[in-house]
Amino acid sequence: MKKNGLPYRKDAGFKVPENYFSNLEARLMAQINSEEKDSALPQSSSPFKVPDTYFEDFESRVNEKLSAERKDVKVVPLFNKKHLSYLAGVAAVLAVIISSVVFNRSQNFNYNDLDVLAVENYLLETFEYTSPEETHLLKEGDFSFATTPSSNLDREALLEYLNENMEDPSLLLNEE
Repeated sequence: MKKNGLPYRKDAGFKVPENYFSNLEARLMAQINSEEKDSALPQSSSPFKVPDTYFEDFESRVNEKLSAERKDVKVVPLFNKKHLSYLAGVAAVLAVIISSVVFNRSQNFNYNDLDVLAVENYLLETFEYTSPEETHLLKEGDFSFATTPSSNLDREALLEYLNENMEDPSLLLNEE
């Protein structure tokens, strides 16, 4: 490869005869004017034929086909009223549930809000030991009043509450 020259050889590639383009226009015009079958230009007659009265009644035929198709078309609605009512109901229920969860987070419950009878009934109905074998699973340290949040109660207030709310106050006496 030469530093100052072209990167390819000058004598390589396609060659065109001398005076090829000088008489090109004359040769092309001669071919156009001649009526030879092997001419480079396409033939002037089209191989496709259209009947003479084809475009006169074309519009009426198209209208007939379109009107026939319109009568047979069944329209399917995008939104069914039945499904739309179900969807609206589900959306309303979801909105109520989400709003109740989001807006009721700030409520704090304490022991004063509990209904005493409801807690007592719950304990009586659900917290039963039917067999003495289950009691050995409980350890003495499991139920400590010092760890409960109500450890600040006064002993006299507790006894007074139990006297007022217990059916049989004789159970409070430890006669053993």
